[in-house]
Amino acid sequence: MAQLLMRVCKDLDHVHDVGQHAMDEIYLSWQECVAKAYERYQYILARKKIGAMPSRKKQFTDNMVRMVAKAMEETHKARMNVKEAVGDMRAKALDMVEYTQAEMRSLDSQKLRWNDVVEDLWTEAEELFRK
Repeated sequence: MAQLLMRVCKDLDHVHDVGQHAMDEIYLSWQECVAKAYERYQYILARKKIGAMPSRKKQFTDNMVRMVAKAMEETHKARMNVKEAVGDMRAKALDMVEYTQAEMRSLDSQKLRWNDVVEDLWTEAEELFRK
């Protein structure tokens, strides 16, 4: 096989031609695959509808698969609830941080104003004592 491939690969035009034929005859796009699968499912559903498909008895594994699917759905719901709760908690925490920072800025500005008042009073007191 290796010798055959080495011999064939010497003629690049032939290799390109083989590759093009493979793409034209073998390759199916995603859309083509989905379309074929959809067509096949429609055929199966139509046959089942007219009773041409044998019905099968439910098996123990059917219930297992249904239970696992339900568990997965509930797990997904729980994860989404946790994600939403964490998002809400994060938003509230950020609001609290922002509020605390605003309060700190307000206290700092009040402190500066208080310092100005104390300085003014001190200056007035000094002037009174000088007289």
